[in-house]
Amino acid sequence: MTAALEQNLVWYRRLRLVERAFVWLPVSFLYFQSQFGLSGALRLSGFYYLAVVIAEVPSGWLSDRFGRVRTLRLSALWLLVAQVLFVTTESFAVFVLAQTLVAMSFAFRSGTDVALHYDSVEALDRSAEFEPREATIARDAYRVTVVAALVGGALGTVDLRLPFAVAAVVALVQLVIAGQLSEPPRSYSEQRLLSQVGQCLAYLRRPLLGWLFFYVVAQITLEHLSVELGQPYIAELLGESADDLQSAPLFVGVLLAVVALVGSMSAAQAVRLRRSFGLIGALLLLVGVEAAIAMAMAMTVSAWVLPLMALRSVQPAIANVLVPATVSPLVRAEHRATYLSLGSLGGRLGYGMVLLALGTTDDFDTVRHAIGIVALVLLVAVLVTSPIARRDLEVHE
Repeated sequence: MTAALEQNLVWYRRLRLVERAFVWLPVSFLYFQSQFGLSGALRLSGFYYLAVVIAEVPSGWLSDRFGRVRTLRLSALWLLVAQVLFVTTESFAVFVLAQTLVAMSFAFRSGTDVALHYDSVEALDRSAEFEPREATIARDAYRVTVVAALVGGALGTVDLRLPFAVAAVVALVQLVIAGQLSEPPRSYSEQRLLSQVGQCLAYLRRPLLGWLFFYVVAQITLEHLSVELGQPYIAELLGESADDLQSAPLFVGVLLAVVALVGSMSAAQAVRLRRSFGLIGALLLLVGVEAAIAMAMAMTVSAWVLPLMALRSVQPAIANVLVPATVSPLVRAEHRATYLSLGSLGGRLGYGMVLLALGTTDDFDTVRHAIGIVALVLLVAVLVTSPIARRDLEVHE
């Protein structure tokens, strides 16, 4: 078993690298907009996030009850089928199905991959390695995203479907790698879904875990405000419409590559940032950066916002290391994937509702101003509630 667990650490790193090859990301919103207009693209993105909400907690429960490896294999399979559908159809209904499958893929992966990693190092009695290992893997995964963004953007200037075709091949590789993983020894949940959720929500009574849960909800919402909406923002900045795209896909690809490169450098600093500012201070600094990006986009369509947009990956690159490293030891093994999935569910539910509300208009200025208001509200809420978590952390340290 020790040899299999050691191999898990090797294959886990490879899986995370392939997972981050988001070849389709530079053109996804532009592709949807070219097919169905701005309102249609917003609705498709909204359907994706609501589908994640539906699948998020059941996927975490399946992971805790039936195994991490099976769940990760299903994640890769859903993604493969979705990318094929994007390439082979022009029906809005089928696009909704494909978005649902992408959502299921990310939901099945969310929390499960990190839980597999922690279970493996814990079984090897090397739990202290988890945080630095996650930071290193996150750094390297963002480097993969740099290359994927450039490739996807370049392919998009030829045909907006090409990045999805390449993404299908990447998903197949992901499925093969998931097939090499072994299930680590751990306690398996015997609880029914609702009982499992109830036990996980009980953790929120501790102020630190409750605030971190809310922080994850805010983090996911904020970071995605500039993901989907960054693409039409760039197109408008370049004076291009969804029906007449020229350099926008490549420009978005280059920007995403810079974003990923910044993320790579940021992830490597996660441990150092926590030591310098403390957990709460570091997370507040990160949420401030993310909110500033969305509010700047709301204020104006201008090239001076682009350097700020390049910092978009700083928060997820670091927070996605610090939060699981803090939460995992405080949550029982048979609850980890479900608990982590609940935070993702909250963030995607909130953002999905925002997108569906914005999907009633084709006026991009209205959309921009709305995301600025959302960002400001979330920033204030996180700041105001942070002292509760800080006090709890100080008491238990």
